[in-house]
Amino acid sequence: MPKLSVVVPAWNAGKYLRETLDCLLNQTLKNIEVVIVDDGSTDNTGEIAREYASRETPGVFFQTIFQPNAGVSAARNRGLEAASGEYILFLDSDDLLTQNSLEAFYRALEETGAGLAVGKLQSFGAATEKFNPYADELSNMKDIGTFDKRLLWNFLVGNKCYRRDRLLRSGVRFPALRYAEEGAFFMDYVYTGVKITGTPDAVMRYRRHSVQDGLSVSQSVSLPLAADFITSLDRVYRAAEKALEDAAAEELREEYLQEILYKTDHILLSQFYRALWQADSETIAFLEEKHKDLYGRMGGAARDKMTRDMADIGAPVFDKAALAAKPRLTVIAGGKAAEGWSETIESLYAQPMPSFELIVPASFAEKGLIPARRRGAENLRLEADKGFFRAAAKAAKAPAVLKLKQPRAVDPRLFRYILKSPVPEKLKNRFFGALFYLARAVVNIKGI
Repeated sequence: MPKLSVVVPAWNAGKYLRETLDCLLNQTLKNIEVVIVDDGSTDNTGEIAREYASRETPGVFFQTIFQPNAGVSAARNRGLEAASGEYILFLDSDDLLTQNSLEAFYRALEETGAGLAVGKLQSFGAATEKFNPYADELSNMKDIGTFDKRLLWNFLVGNKCYRRDRLLRSGVRFPALRYAEEGAFFMDYVYTGVKITGTPDAVMRYRRHSVQDGLSVSQSVSLPLAADFITSLDRVYRAAEKALEDAAAEELREEYLQEILYKTDHILLSQFYRALWQADSETIAFLEEKHKDLYGRMGGAARDKMTRDMADIGAPVFDKAALAAKPRLTVIAGGKAAEGWSETIESLYAQPMPSFELIVPASFAEKGLIPARRRGAENLRLEADKGFFRAAAKAAKAPAVLKLKQPRAVDPRLFRYILKSPVPEKLKNRFFGALFYLARAVVNIKGI
């Protein structure tokens, strides 16, 4: 029996799959099994899977499974049923593990007899490399309680390792959702009362993708994704209610359930509402309905925390025309350069701050410099080329104005970083342009 199995679901994963499989080949723990589940890929994913399966690598055994496209949850569940290791870990096909991670997970589970181990989580790629603070704290704990609220803020599966027979007997499986399925799976298992331990020497590296790479599921906004998210978190809430029935005093139960409501609304706003310009009217109506429901169920403490966390956007407005009528920021973009403006405009719409308007020269439309999906946007305005900057400044509706005279993709963190900074509001409005270029320099040099 292998000591540990790693299930790698893969759909059109050719770009990063080799890197992921190589990190498993180089693990210090030997006698491991890698189960690659090709979920109906149409690129070279299958070829790569067969190539690695044909290798004779001492201590690492590959198993490949090919199935028609059924989604990541089905692929993970198929891998779980096929795996034979004593312990099991699920790793997405573009993520990585540090070299001694599997050994650290194995030792932690062997030494403690736990059924679940939690390691560290480090993001990399399009974002500055940083560790998830909740996973950091949990990884340093020998005993983690079922209702430790930090578990609610650490849903990704790749930094967790499970005792396989315990997981199989629990009956917990990944639900058929396209988004947030990891949280429902993870918390369903946590609420079985499994013993949980941490291990700081195991590190999963979570790859964040840029807009230029194409939007990942977590960067997309659609009604099916939003609905799946709500379904998943509602499932967590209901499972928690049941698990808490005899497990805690009433005030502790309410505090824990309030944390779930807060997290659900927090992600609804930060993941979906902040990308309002990517959404259609049906999706926006759904977001508004769910936000009002969640906010109405939250107590004063949770509402106050939400207000602080969303201070840069204020009270959410679920109407594009109304949002465009009273923007927080006006961006005036124009210049002689012909190349790069489309990318610049897309990067502005990728900002997690929907309350802005964009003013560009009329010639941008004539030259096709405005991306097709942005044409006709309620917050996009055209001004004549002659005397453009003067006319645009006069027409600006927002208290803060940013002028861009050269095309350059704007880092997606910048607007939020400036608006949430401790600089007084009047100074932010008056010197937003200077703060923007200062913030850009800080991001480039130090990261955020």
